[in-house]
Amino acid sequence: MTNRNGLRTLVVVVLVITVVISAAYALNVSGQTKRLGGTGSVTVSAPTSATIEATPYTFDSSGNITHYRVTWTPVANLNYVVTVILRNGPSTVVTDGETTINGAGTVSRNDDIFLNDAVAPTAYTNVSVVIKQQT
Repeated sequence: MTNRNGLRTLVVVVLVITVVISAAYALNVSGQTKRLGGTGSVTVSAPTSATIEATPYTFDSSGNITHYRVTWTPVANLNYVVTVILRNGPSTVVTDGETTINGAGTVSRNDDIFLNDAVAPTAYTNVSVVIKQQT
């Protein structure tokens, strides 16, 4: 019987130690803030305060659109990426294109965006223009 009592006592001691260590580890982990990456909070401003106009600009011999012209006014003489996305409905991307502008200036400008695929004027219903400042 003493072997069984000794074994029970050993099992109980191991279980108590495991519970105490687990609780201590949980308190330690929950008290720490983990940072996975990123820049944290940053202040941003719109790259343009003026109206952005996007119009089909160049067509191929079949009448498909190959370029869009984006007219806009940068708020600062910085570097930007201008993207045009043509969609059929709210989410189906038909084609897109983008260009990088270095030292955009602060006056109204026209940027011609080459589309990745020529597209028929009837193949899309929505046009999105995204202007991002490069850092």
